[in-house]
Amino acid sequence: MAEPRGDAYKKSPQSDGAKREQGVSRAILAALIAALGPVSFGYCIGYSSSALEDLQNADYSSVVRLSADQGSWFSSLITVGAIFGSPLAGWAIDKLGRKSTIMLCVVPFVLGWLLIGFAQNLAMLYSGRVISGLACGVISVTAPVYISETAPPRLRGTLGTFNQMGIVSGILFSFITGHALNWYWCAIIGTGFPTCLLILMIFMPETVCWLLARGKEKRAYMTAWWLRGPNADVEKEIMEIKDSLENKERMSIKEFAKPSLLRPFAISLALHFFQQSTGINAVMFYCATIFQKAGFQNKSTMVPILIGIIQVVAAALSVIMISHAGRRFLLIVGGVGMSISLFSLGSYFYISENSLSKNSTVTYYDFSWVAVTSVAVYIVAFGMTWGPCAWLIMSEIFPVKARGIASGNATLFNWTCAFTITKTFPFFINTLTAAGTFWLYGSQAIMAVFFVYVCVPETEGKSLEKIQMLFEGKGKKERDSIELPIRETYSNEIVQNVRVGRAILATFIAALGPLSFGYCMGYSSSALEDLVHQSSSASATGLTDGQGSWFSSLVTIGAIFGSPVGGWAIDKFGRKSTIMLCVVPFVLGWLLISFAQNIPMLYSGRIITGMGCGAVSLAVPCDQHLISPYNIIAASHIKVMRIKSARGTKVARLADASDSKTPDN
Repeated sequence: MAEPRGDAYKKSPQSDGAKREQGVSRAILAALIAALGPVSFGYCIGYSSSALEDLQNADYSSVVRLSADQGSWFSSLITVGAIFGSPLAGWAIDKLGRKSTIMLCVVPFVLGWLLIGFAQNLAMLYSGRVISGLACGVISVTAPVYISETAPPRLRGTLGTFNQMGIVSGILFSFITGHALNWYWCAIIGTGFPTCLLILMIFMPETVCWLLARGKEKRAYMTAWWLRGPNADVEKEIMEIKDSLENKERMSIKEFAKPSLLRPFAISLALHFFQQSTGINAVMFYCATIFQKAGFQNKSTMVPILIGIIQVVAAALSVIMISHAGRRFLLIVGGVGMSISLFSLGSYFYISENSLSKNSTVTYYDFSWVAVTSVAVYIVAFGMTWGPCAWLIMSEIFPVKARGIASGNATLFNWTCAFTITKTFPFFINTLTAAGTFWLYGSQAIMAVFFVYVCVPETEGKSLEKIQMLFEGKGKKERDSIELPIRETYSNEIVQNVRVGRAILATFIAALGPLSFGYCMGYSSSALEDLVHQSSSASATGLTDGQGSWFSSLVTIGAIFGSPVGGWAIDKFGRKSTIMLCVVPFVLGWLLISFAQNIPMLYSGRIITGMGCGAVSLAVPCDQHLISPYNIIAASHIKVMRIKSARGTKVARLADASDSKTPDN
């Protein structure tokens, strides 16, 4: 294609009538491909957990054998490599470009995995972890910046969560492969994600910000048309970027003393500090032990996979939440949730250890449901809020010229904190006890909430250039209140032109909520035949008639609390988001019930699923009322609610009937 002459490149390359959705889909595609980098990053993080089971197992035939201390270094050396990779990335994304830096990450990723997969001695294992850690440090800087700069402002929050989603997906995949394969085959498989990243990134563009910073205006315009679509106002976007680049051609150490850079740099450092000091790595490290003490010894090999699934679900929910609730709101709510769960986890260890020391009849086992619930809530709270938001805000608040060096140093600080927290965790356990350690992490979460409330501005809905103006004092100087961003409203014409077939489809999909509701209602009838009469030898928990009555009715107690929460949520987050958020209490409740080792876990599971029932019983009729054409509203939301609720009850009974016909082994 011939390059446009003169100012022709500033005009839309396509004819009128082309759809803007094409540009949106391309921005999403670019974010998804770039997210393969964080997937590779997550795979490296999760690999050590399963690999050490083989490398430290005396009964397993392996060329290399690790002691406990060597295994600790094998796990943590990836952070050492990342500490060196982060500042290197800060230099590379400014000098070589965002796209080129991502592609260059493939080299240390593949080299590191090959050294590990074909390791014949300890030095090769250590070298492989350091080199792959180098790539992790680079990609943890570059991927968020690339996604942020290629995303349109209205989608930047949603697409920014792809970074965290990629990390936890990589961790989950490493747990699954580690459960099925030995350590060296898992390492060979690890080369697959970076290889795919290299091939696919060839077809993706460089970011407009970097192209303009390098004076490549024609390529910047063509890239903007490709990413935003032919009907987008790319002229305005490019002019804003060019204005932010004026008089900022040189970056020196003195620039960090200016408020326009010092304040966002300090905010980014603080967010990374609190992200790590709330103990995410420590909780993940201690997770298997907590579950084993909770009575899951026979299922300990599945614990990492269960945790990985919870992380992925939380990251997926953050994709919905982050553009509806705003960054500040999520950070504050997440900090509160993490502090409550960490204090609860610390209290579990305190009560259990003191009871055991006094020869009490109370044991770890009696409070196991507290530990399991606390860990699950903590992982969900972190994964939906502090996990993605700290990286997303870092990619938004720095000036274009300083984005590389500032992001690199902030990420260096993050990895340094991660290494420090991981290595000091055993020391804290020995000196402060487990209870004191988790209380310390909970206190950090409270401090994080206060910091966000006082110092962190809301960046949702603002262009990168407007965010920069806020720190320079040229824009509206404010500390945004904790309120949700105003969403676009659509004209009545869109609603009036919706086809009836699509409305019916949406109604039936939403009615899967009442189906889940009905399944909860019908479950107790069949479950009590096993739990009360102990007809099933597989039942680990027996109930009296009185306890069985509570087991049946506690779902309504949960619904009493879930209904007002659902009413608040549908106004704040929207009908669709509320229905999707109901998945959390439903899944968490069913997991507590299915893995229950005592009565409190059964009761907790019923209350939590009841909260999901209460919320969905309110949100689904509201959603159907708004999306259905007026002449079928009544029929859709009344009949479908009744049919699906009844069908859910029937499904629960059929499941029990089929189980009862299965011959015992």
